[in-house]
Amino acid sequence: LALQKELSLLEQELQLARRYYNGTARNYNVAVATFPSNISELTAVGLTPVPSQCIRPPRIQEAPVSFECVLDETLETLSRYIFIGKIKWLSARDGLIDTETWRVNLRDYSPVARFGASYYIRTSDRFSIDQEGKSSSESQIDSL
Repeated sequence: LALQKELSLLEQELQLARRYYNGTARNYNVAVATFPSNISELTAVGLTPVPSQCIRPPRIQEAPVSFECVLDETLETLSRYIFIGKIKWLSARDGLIDTETWRVNLRDYSPVARFGASYYIRTSDRFSIDQEGKSSSESQIDSL
């Protein structure tokens, strides 16, 4: 039970930092290294912890988007545990969300996400495919 609680708290911290700028992702990759319990891995790699709204672990100031999540369900497979979180609060950088249309400004936002282990993915390579199957690097969503 104590291990599950510790894993839950660790997963909450990881979920806070899922989306970053490319440079910040490198810092985060270092932050998942093992540090002594008296050292903040965030400040050790130059990230700034700030208080969260709904959960105990801090969010990361440099992250354009932060999800504050709580553990909702734990699935056990033959090789690993899968933690499913429930979003309790969302913080976003000023100007990232148009509060009149409630749309994300994708022109200025290219998140990086942790894909698993030490792998990350970028969303900066966006394209659209029209009804006739023609692709374009400019999509309607870029003008929203």
